[in-house]
Amino acid sequence: MMMKIAPAIEKSYCVLDGEPLTEAVAMELTKLEGNDILDLVSLANKVRDKFAAKGEPCSIINAKSGVCSQNCKFCAQSAHYHTNIETYDLLDVEKIMTAAKTVYDEGVRMYGIVTSGYGYLKSEDAEFQKILSAIDALRAAFPDMRICASIGVLSDETAKALAAKIPEDERLTVMYGSGTSGLNCNARGSIQADVLELVGAVNAIVVPQKELSNSGGGNTIN
Repeated sequence: MMMKIAPAIEKSYCVLDGEPLTEAVAMELTKLEGNDILDLVSLANKVRDKFAAKGEPCSIINAKSGVCSQNCKFCAQSAHYHTNIETYDLLDVEKIMTAAKTVYDEGVRMYGIVTSGYGYLKSEDAEFQKILSAIDALRAAFPDMRICASIGVLSDETAKALAAKIPEDERLTVMYGSGTSGLNCNARGSIQADVLELVGAVNAIVVPQKELSNSGGGNTIN
């Protein structure tokens, strides 16, 4: 016997035409069980295909592997465990560039440099400077490729140096919101929002200096 789609799911297909679900239908969906849930997942996938932005392929390079001093039990990069992974020091800029060209030629326009280890706290660190040099070389060779970096813990000093490599037209404009009454935001210049500028983002909320709040709740924006 052919199994039919649950009435609640049939009614929900209206969302593919841009129509909203009624509260009553939404409540019906919460009561689905068994195979009906798989039908609901199928509908959710159709909604994603129709309305969500298409995914952007990204490639990463394991630019430094293993021998990390940290004792994270879940991580194969830790020097505290024998995981039989390949270990090597930070790759030369040329190797990072060669790997980038390979994926660039395949149409990838987002490339991440990933390293093992605790991170970099001093901007004069030779490895950190090599990473900055690699970013400069990548931007020069592939100006339309977005460059990312996951290189561990950074200090204020190294975070600022890394953020300085973000082009102005790629800096994200963000809002640091909090609170449940009204709209509480930590405005530009607030010590609570310093981290945004530290990582190269642009704080969208600007208030007069005399009204600036440094409290955790920030300023109430109407």
